[in-house]
Amino acid sequence: MKKIRTFIECFVTVTTGIVVIAAFAYSSQPDALTSATMWQILFSAALCALSTTLFFPDEYPGKIRFWVSIGLHFVSLCAIMIVCGRWFGWVGPTVLDAAVMVGYVMLVYAFTTGITYLLEVKQAAAIDRQLQKKYHSDASEQSGI
Repeated sequence: MKKIRTFIECFVTVTTGIVVIAAFAYSSQPDALTSATMWQILFSAALCALSTTLFFPDEYPGKIRFWVSIGLHFVSLCAIMIVCGRWFGWVGPTVLDAAVMVGYVMLVYAFTTGITYLLEVKQAAAIDRQLQKKYHSDASEQSGI
């Protein structure tokens, strides 16, 4: 169940990030953002979310493995988006075109990381409040107040 929730959360944030990038990238050519492009974005976001859900670890045994995992995850997302970009005609055949896509992946990665961080901080605060309530009421009951 946790993997399904992770997939959905990742899919939503990645899709939002890609749509924002596409809106800027296609702002000079508004007719280029077609319904086919929207389906391509959803497909690409689903592949990225699946990669994240399956291969991104929940826990890290150390700093080095953490950074290696982050790096491998980023490389896998770049590969997915460059392959999808070539397939859908978003990315040209040059190294510069691939580098632009890597830049877009960096922007979406930063966006999704920021959103995930904010959501987790909010969730941690809610858990803290619940724990404080529980332990405060337990302490009151034990002291007879």
